[in-house]
Amino acid sequence: MAWETVASSWTSTQVRHMAKAAKKKQPVKKKAQGAPKAEVNPRMKAAVEQYKDMLFGAVPRLTKEQMAENISEEELKEFQLRAAEYSRKKMAQHRAFQKDINNKIRHKRAAIAALPPGYLRDHAETPDNTLFPLKRRLPGWDTPAIEGYYEEKQRAMEEAVMGGGDGAIGSAGPSR
Repeated sequence: MAWETVASSWTSTQVRHMAKAAKKKQPVKKKAQGAPKAEVNPRMKAAVEQYKDMLFGAVPRLTKEQMAENISEEELKEFQLRAAEYSRKKMAQHRAFQKDINNKIRHKRAAIAALPPGYLRDHAETPDNTLFPLKRRLPGWDTPAIEGYYEEKQRAMEEAVMGGGDGAIGSAGPSR
Protein backbone atom coordinates (compact mmCIF):
# COMPACT_ATOMS: atom_id res chain seq x y z
CA MET A 1 0.00 0.00 0.00
CA ALA A 2 1.53 3.30 -1.07
CA TRP A 3 1.97 6.24 1.28
CA GLU A 4 -0.37 8.46 -0.77
CA THR A 5 -3.23 5.95 -0.39
CA VAL A 6 -2.78 5.75 3.37
CA ALA A 7 -2.55 9.52 3.73
CA SER A 8 -5.65 10.12 1.61
CA SER A 9 -7.77 7.77 3.77
CA TRP A 10 -7.12 9.79 6.95
CA THR A 11 -9.64 12.30 8.20
CA SER A 12 -8.72 15.86 9.01
CA THR A 13 -9.16 15.12 12.73
CA GLN A 14 -6.61 12.32 12.56
CA VAL A 15 -4.14 14.56 10.76
CA ARG A 16 -4.68 17.40 13.25
CA HIS A 17 -4.20 14.99 16.14
CA MET A 18 -0.79 14.01 14.77
CA ALA A 19 0.30 17.64 14.80
CA LYS A 20 -0.63 18.16 18.45
CA ALA A 21 2.20 18.82 20.84
CA ALA A 22 2.72 16.37 23.67
CA LYS A 23 1.57 17.43 27.11
CA LYS A 24 4.39 18.93 29.11
CA LYS A 25 5.09 17.96 32.68
CA GLN A 26 5.00 20.79 35.17
CA PRO A 27 8.50 21.33 36.57
CA VAL A 28 8.96 20.80 40.28
CA LYS A 29 9.77 24.11 41.92
CA LYS A 30 12.93 24.12 43.99
CA LYS A 31 13.60 26.32 46.96
CA ALA A 32 15.89 29.25 46.29
CA GLN A 33 19.30 28.57 47.79
CA GLY A 34 20.98 31.88 47.02
CA ALA A 35 24.14 32.40 45.05
CA PRO A 36 26.59 29.48 44.96
CA LYS A 37 29.71 29.92 47.02
CA ALA A 38 32.95 30.11 45.05
CA GLU A 39 36.03 28.33 46.28
CA VAL A 40 38.65 30.67 47.68
CA ASN A 41 42.31 29.88 47.13
CA PRO A 42 44.06 30.78 50.42
CA ARG A 43 47.33 31.74 48.69
CA MET A 44 45.46 34.03 46.28
CA LYS A 45 43.54 35.59 49.17
CA ALA A 46 46.80 36.24 51.07
CA ALA A 47 48.38 37.84 47.99
CA VAL A 48 45.37 40.11 47.48
CA GLU A 49 45.38 41.12 51.15
CA GLN A 50 49.11 41.85 50.99
CA TYR A 51 48.91 44.12 47.93
CA LYS A 52 45.40 45.52 48.39
CA ASP A 53 46.48 48.90 49.76
CA MET A 54 49.03 49.36 46.99
CA LEU A 55 46.51 48.40 44.30
CA PHE A 56 43.78 50.67 45.61
CA GLY A 57 46.27 53.47 46.22
CA ALA A 58 47.36 53.43 42.57
CA VAL A 59 43.99 54.85 41.51
CA PRO A 60 43.26 58.27 42.98
CA ARG A 61 39.78 58.61 44.45
CA LEU A 62 38.11 61.89 43.60
CA THR A 63 34.92 63.24 45.09
CA LYS A 64 32.33 64.94 42.89
CA GLU A 65 33.54 68.34 44.07
CA GLN A 66 37.13 67.48 43.14
CA MET A 67 36.00 66.26 39.73
CA ALA A 68 34.04 69.46 39.21
CA GLU A 69 37.14 71.47 40.17
CA ASN A 70 39.33 69.56 37.71
CA ILE A 71 37.09 70.03 34.67
CA SER A 72 35.90 73.43 33.54
CA GLU A 73 32.62 74.02 31.71
CA GLU A 74 34.49 74.63 28.43
CA GLU A 75 36.42 71.38 28.78
CA LEU A 76 33.23 69.49 29.61
CA LYS A 77 31.51 70.91 26.52
CA GLU A 78 34.55 70.04 24.39
CA PHE A 79 34.55 66.47 25.74
CA GLN A 80 30.84 66.13 24.97
CA LEU A 81 31.38 67.40 21.42
CA ARG A 82 34.28 64.98 20.94
CA ALA A 83 32.18 62.08 22.24
CA ALA A 84 29.30 62.98 19.90
CA GLU A 85 31.68 63.27 16.93
CA TYR A 86 33.26 59.93 17.79
CA SER A 87 29.84 58.31 17.99
CA ARG A 88 28.84 59.78 14.60
CA LYS A 89 32.03 58.52 12.96
CA LYS A 90 31.70 55.03 14.45
CA MET A 91 28.08 54.80 13.27
CA ALA A 92 29.13 55.95 9.79
CA GLN A 93 31.81 53.23 9.78
CA HIS A 94 29.25 50.65 10.89
CA ARG A 95 26.78 51.69 8.18
CA ALA A 96 29.52 51.59 5.53
CA PHE A 97 30.49 48.09 6.64
CA GLN A 98 26.87 46.92 6.54
CA LYS A 99 26.39 48.47 3.10
CA ASP A 100 29.52 46.73 1.81
CA ILE A 101 28.40 43.33 3.12
CA ASN A 102 24.88 43.78 1.73
CA ASN A 103 26.28 44.75 -1.68
CA LYS A 104 28.48 41.66 -1.72
CA ILE A 105 25.51 39.43 -0.85
CA ARG A 106 23.35 41.12 -3.48
CA HIS A 107 26.04 40.70 -6.16
CA LYS A 108 26.56 37.06 -5.21
CA ARG A 109 22.84 36.35 -5.54
CA ALA A 110 22.69 38.19 -8.87
CA ALA A 111 25.65 36.18 -10.17
CA ILE A 112 24.04 32.89 -9.11
CA ALA A 113 20.74 33.93 -10.73
CA ALA A 114 22.62 34.71 -13.97
CA LEU A 115 23.94 31.14 -14.19
CA PRO A 116 22.10 28.78 -16.54
CA PRO A 117 19.74 26.39 -14.73
CA GLY A 118 21.19 22.98 -14.07
CA TYR A 119 24.20 21.50 -12.35
CA LEU A 120 26.28 24.69 -12.26
CA ARG A 121 23.56 26.79 -10.61
CA ASP A 122 22.63 23.99 -8.19
CA HIS A 123 26.28 23.61 -7.18
CA ALA A 124 26.63 27.39 -6.69
CA GLU A 125 23.50 27.50 -4.52
CA THR A 126 24.66 24.77 -2.12
CA PRO A 127 26.38 26.23 0.96
CA ASP A 128 30.04 25.40 1.50
CA ASN A 129 30.27 24.10 5.06
CA THR A 130 33.83 22.82 4.92
CA LEU A 131 35.98 23.79 7.88
CA PHE A 132 39.00 26.02 7.48
CA PRO A 133 42.35 24.22 7.74
CA LEU A 134 43.35 23.82 11.37
CA LYS A 135 47.03 24.49 10.60
CA ARG A 136 46.48 27.68 8.63
CA ARG A 137 49.08 30.39 9.02
CA LEU A 138 48.01 33.76 10.31
CA PRO A 139 49.75 36.86 8.96
CA GLY A 140 50.50 38.21 12.44
CA TRP A 141 52.84 35.32 13.20
CA ASP A 142 55.27 36.40 10.50
CA THR A 143 55.61 39.99 11.69
CA PRO A 144 59.24 40.71 12.64
CA ALA A 145 60.03 42.05 16.11
CA ILE A 146 60.62 45.78 16.59
CA GLU A 147 64.28 46.37 17.45
CA GLY A 148 64.79 47.50 21.05
CA TYR A 149 61.06 47.64 21.91
CA TYR A 150 61.14 44.93 24.56
CA GLU A 151 64.33 46.25 26.17
CA GLU A 152 62.92 49.79 26.40
CA LYS A 153 59.67 48.49 27.86
CA GLN A 154 61.56 46.35 30.40
CA ARG A 155 63.78 49.31 31.40
CA ALA A 156 60.73 51.55 31.93
CA MET A 157 59.02 48.89 34.03
CA GLU A 158 62.12 48.42 36.19
CA GLU A 159 62.38 52.17 36.76
CA ALA A 160 58.71 52.30 37.71
CA VAL A 161 59.10 49.49 40.23
CA MET A 162 62.36 50.82 41.69
CA GLY A 163 61.00 54.36 41.93
CA GLY A 164 63.73 55.84 39.79
CA GLY A 165 63.37 57.79 36.62
CA ASP A 166 62.48 61.36 35.80
CA GLY A 167 58.98 61.37 37.27
CA ALA A 168 57.37 60.20 34.06
CA ILE A 169 54.18 58.20 33.90
CA GLY A 170 54.48 55.01 35.90
CA SER A 171 57.23 56.22 38.22
CA ALA A 172 54.86 56.08 41.22
CA GLY A 173 54.60 52.30 40.96
CA PRO A 174 53.79 49.46 38.63
CA SER A 175 50.73 49.74 36.45
CA ARG A 176 49.17 47.77 33.69
